[in-house]
Amino acid sequence: MKNKEYEMILAEERAIANVQAMAIRLLEEKKIRKAQLARDLNVSEARISQIFGGDPSNLTIKKAAQLFFAMGEELVISCRKIDEMNARAEKRNRELASLSEVKLDSYGWIKSSQLEPANGAESRYLPAEAAA
Repeated sequence: MKNKEYEMILAEERAIANVQAMAIRLLEEKKIRKAQLARDLNVSEARISQIFGGDPSNLTIKKAAQLFFAMGEELVISCRKIDEMNARAEKRNRELASLSEVKLDSYGWIKSSQLEPANGAESRYLPAEAAA
């Protein structure tokens, strides 16, 4: 088997293991019985045992989404690169939000104590109305 094929199989197994682990934690946290989950999903208890056991064959994204929905949750899928991109965007949003706290006058000029002239003198940079 080629190295890339092996790595792909490992990636698949990690993804399935992550979904299983999250589902098991939710079952325990919400005190949901596997029998109830089977009824909610309209599958056999044997199928639920298969999903949570060592042979989660046919555990598709669709089935995983249904599993989490039956537990009152939404399965969210991401990848490391998307998580990094989201973190950078969130950081930019926080920075922009802090900048938006600076007041703008009716001309759209930034009005800040750092830009206002001392002693009521007129500003060379701001309209008289903004410097007031």
